[in-house]
Amino acid sequence: MTTIADTLTNPAGTGVGGVVVRATLVAASEVLTGGGAIIRETEATTDSDGAWSLTLTPIDDLAVSDGAYYLVTADGHRWTIDVPDSGTHALDDVQVEPGPLPSTGATAAALAALEVLAILDTIVDARGDLIVATAADTVTRLPVGATDGWVLKVDSTQATGIRWAAGGGGAVDSVNGETGVVVLDAADVGAQPVDSDLTTIAGLTATTDNVIQSVASAWASRTPAQLKATLALVKGDVGLGSVDNTSDAAKPVSTATQTALDAKQPLDSDLTAIAGLTATTDNMIMSVASAWASRTPAQVKAALAIAQSDVSGLVAALALLAPLASPTLTGTVTLSGRQVSTPDTLTDAATIAVDASLGNDFKVTLGGNRTLGNPTNPTDGQKIVFAIRQDGTGSRTLALGADYRLGTDITAVTLSTAANKTDYLGVRYNSTDSKWDVIAFVKGY
Repeated sequence: MTTIADTLTNPAGTGVGGVVVRATLVAASEVLTGGGAIIRETEATTDSDGAWSLTLTPIDDLAVSDGAYYLVTADGHRWTIDVPDSGTHALDDVQVEPGPLPSTGATAAALAALEVLAILDTIVDARGDLIVATAADTVTRLPVGATDGWVLKVDSTQATGIRWAAGGGGAVDSVNGETGVVVLDAADVGAQPVDSDLTTIAGLTATTDNVIQSVASAWASRTPAQLKATLALVKGDVGLGSVDNTSDAAKPVSTATQTALDAKQPLDSDLTAIAGLTATTDNMIMSVASAWASRTPAQVKAALAIAQSDVSGLVAALALLAPLASPTLTGTVTLSGRQVSTPDTLTDAATIAVDASLGNDFKVTLGGNRTLGNPTNPTDGQKIVFAIRQDGTGSRTLALGADYRLGTDITAVTLSTAANKTDYLGVRYNSTDSKWDVIAFVKGY
């Protein structure tokens, strides 16, 4: 086998992809008497750069090679080539005729006719055969009719859409009651007699909305505007002869219309402004700078600036209640449920500061030997519990400030020495002596 390869380019020299290149092997024995016989066809498609190649049987390998040749076609170009015995060859090296041949003119027409005749020669089989197309866009042979006088008829059941069939419906003895040599007129075949008006109308072009009108004794196509101008309609032509130029304001209305109008809200600028507002959840309509506006509850509250005195009896009722901050309670106070006192964490320092106004429960982790400072802001009778914890080292000591006072039961405060142990110290403030009396001390937790 031999390979023929080349590149298909456009006039600018750029490769053309996606083009079918077809090589047709033709036996030339019948070229001079009506066209060669096609032996086989081989084709390939150019790649994106226009390159293509075809593998062909060498001419000398054919059983009858005399006069045989290959016709290569692509994108309107044709080349006649001779295929060597082996190897890969460029198209220019194997051309028998200079090419590519022109796509127009006598030479191209002759080659195109040769191709068509060669194809038809492989399809037709007998005198009178027809080449027809099928619904699948393929070419097929329709044999000649079997009987003289048959004609082609449309038949949708056939693959080709046509078939041969007997023609006509028999001999004609008369036409519309006339016999012999009949000369038909319009009445014989139900046709409209020739008429100059109809001929003129038939020559008019149908245009959207146009009408046919006689203008100067001749039929013409007229636009609606032209027809209206010709008609020159006046109010009396349409039953409005009594209509005058009464102003719109003075025109009367029907009883039904007036009844409907009476049920409507009179036009009002305030209502118009309100109708133009957008309903928003919880919003209210309020006059702002002499204009209606949609206002949020927060905006309304700010505008109202409500004080306690604006609420009837509120001031007197509040006077009977204890303030949330530092309330003073008298009498019997009954509490139910648990009462939780969250410890306040003291800052570890050489002298640990305590602010008695912050609470009654404090905790601290000792990072060294410390002094527990005198609590500030005390209240007579106030009780404080300290949770004092050793750090991971342990053996920290704690001295008490000068305002702490020991009694005869608790004569000293000596902390546990083990690491991470907690001791509890309870004190009570005596305002008479300005002292914090130590009333409890337990340790080793």
